[in-house]
Amino acid sequence: MRVKLGIAVLLLAFAAAVYLWPSSWEPRQAPVPVDAVPAGQASVPPAFDGTNGWAVQGSGDPQLMYPVVAPRAGVVVFRAYGSTSRLVARDEKSGTLRWATRPIPTPAPNSTEASPLLTAKDGKEYAVLGISESQLTHLYVYDTASGGDQVAPAREITVAGGPVTYSAFAGGLVAVGGDRTTSVVDVTTGQTTTYPDQDAALRPPRACGGCEGRDRVVGVTPSGPLVEGSGAFWVPGGWLVGGSAGTALPTGQVLAASPSGVWALHDGRTGDIQASVTCRRPDDGTIRNSIVSSDNRYLLAGPVAFDLQAHQGICLQPSTSDKKLDLTTVDITGTAYGTAGGTQVSVSLRTGQATPLPDALLPDYVGGNVAVLGKATSSGEIRVYQRR
Repeated sequence: MRVKLGIAVLLLAFAAAVYLWPSSWEPRQAPVPVDAVPAGQASVPPAFDGTNGWAVQGSGDPQLMYPVVAPRAGVVVFRAYGSTSRLVARDEKSGTLRWATRPIPTPAPNSTEASPLLTAKDGKEYAVLGISESQLTHLYVYDTASGGDQVAPAREITVAGGPVTYSAFAGGLVAVGGDRTTSVVDVTTGQTTTYPDQDAALRPPRACGGCEGRDRVVGVTPSGPLVEGSGAFWVPGGWLVGGSAGTALPTGQVLAASPSGVWALHDGRTGDIQASVTCRRPDDGTIRNSIVSSDNRYLLAGPVAFDLQAHQGICLQPSTSDKKLDLTTVDITGTAYGTAGGTQVSVSLRTGQATPLPDALLPDYVGGNVAVLGKATSSGEIRVYQRR
């Protein structure tokens, strides 16, 4: 009896040692980072309820950052960053944990890492975490309708080449832009197509008066890659627009801006113009920081805005205006937030009407039915408030 008892004690001790000992063949899973707590009352814009919110706090390991709203699943997705990386999704209304991914080892300090990307295909929505080290990029793909605290990726995809940019587009596509190549990845299948800059396959579909020379893929359309040349952009074997700079949108459409100040929304399949407006020309001739609402309806691009479904554009800041407009986020009602001439405002992208909000705490990001204040827990807390 004593022998049996002794063997049992030894087995229990061995089992405990295996559980606690840092082993390469059965690592202990890290706990879910940072609990949600009720947010304090805040003077948020009138569209949101400053008494109804939740928050995540903490500056230790890990930190939470880069919050984005996945509208189909109704969750706020955070990047958890520290000794490991993972995605954490909380219910946009209550802050309750909906899912968290398994930890991913954090690569070397010289690696490039990005905020979560969102894309959808065949009725499913995906959150994508990109991590790059040296000359390899790893894409970890998760279903936003997942559940549990140790969610495995639906797919892991490795792409050759270190990235400069990550961008998500319609149809489950993510573009990874490197120094001399761009790879377009279907995150639902893993199919990857790599386009070297100035490759023969990227030539314009017709003569364009010397617009070739720096051909580079800058986005994805339903008809193929969007290529930027010298004063023109096109889809190889498809359509071409000269005399303008262009950028691909996550809806599959393309926004163009000419030196004369004509902004045009193009159908990504045909290149046909869906809407146009004359406004302040781009400062450096290129379109930067275009922002699309979380439901993919409203586009904000510097001095102009478009309703992408109704195919209507509006000039928010004529060239004669002396009040510089700096809008940083737009919600699903077509209301943008930022400053005009240094004064905090909300602006209707349907009418162009600006409303002063001098005493409000402006959201850093709005998506779904929530406003998000704060970008990282390392600088304090991230608060989420509900729409009224």
